[in-house]
Amino acid sequence: LPQCQNVTEFLQSIKLGTRKWEYEHDKNCSHSNPLERERCPSRFVPATCHVPFIPPSPERTCEIMNHFSHVIIDGDSLSRHLRQTLIMVMRGQWVNGAVMTADPGTKASCSCDGQYSENRACRKFDPYFLSTTSPLSIPGVDDGDGNGGGGGKDSGLCSNLVTSLNKTDTTDSHVHTFKQGKDSWPAPFSWDQINCTDPDYRGVFLMVQAGLHYGTDADRTFKEVVEPILRHPTYETCVELDKVKIVFASMTAQSRSMDQRYSHQSRENSNLFNEKIQDMIQSSGAPGSGDVMFLNWLNLTADAQTSDGLHSLMDVNLSKVSHLLYLLEMLSTG
Repeated sequence: LPQCQNVTEFLQSIKLGTRKWEYEHDKNCSHSNPLERERCPSRFVPATCHVPFIPPSPERTCEIMNHFSHVIIDGDSLSRHLRQTLIMVMRGQWVNGAVMTADPGTKASCSCDGQYSENRACRKFDPYFLSTTSPLSIPGVDDGDGNGGGGGKDSGLCSNLVTSLNKTDTTDSHVHTFKQGKDSWPAPFSWDQINCTDPDYRGVFLMVQAGLHYGTDADRTFKEVVEPILRHPTYETCVELDKVKIVFASMTAQSRSMDQRYSHQSRENSNLFNEKIQDMIQSSGAPGSGDVMFLNWLNLTADAQTSDGLHSLMDVNLSKVSHLLYLLEMLSTG
């Protein structure tokens, strides 16, 4: 596929992409039965132009995000998994780099695709994951070779930024590196740390994801989640100073096996939600509403493997993070 020439082409290629299966490698996969199909490995193929599904290196990931002062992901458990994957990419360790605790039992039990299990045993989070913080405050991971892989389990992430910022004092570097965080639904997004009037402030990238906890009701989601952001005075100031980028992440696809019990979350209803919430945002008249971008991951997740019928495994989460990072790179390079 050709390279995407701009953000619009990039987002459209994701929205219209499809999943592909290599059935000749698995005789138990049936193309006609969606419940069998979703149990089989598949890959996402973008529609019209090239969309990477493997993220950049840990160092490049840090550099991309550091074009902003804040990279905020505001959502529910789906966004939590995305944030876990983002930190995993910064750690450069995919076996248990998405485990957000130093607890050895959790690391042993919740590795690889198990990192995305909603089992209580895998939902253990150390304080750094529950706050908005510099990557230098996030521990690396021990890769088991005795050398403290992933940058060293106590060294923090994105150490390459210390040099690029020309800072000799690590404490000072904490102030100047980007901050990342936030996914603790139902607590609302707080603008307290955002200061777009500061000449040194590089801006905020905000990804908003909602709908599951609002009954797939676009009106309620807009009123309770989106509108408070678009009407906030700090957001309006950031828009005036061109220091804010907002992406709304769509409802994704649940397993067909869940449609009877959770019919409001069916793909058909999720698609209607996605169309309506996009129209409501764009027609709201709020400052900057016409510049809000939409990451439609419905086709990315349709018939993909999940841990429980809703929460996708590493394949999808790596793709999401790749999409997000390359979008950030496109925005930061103009």
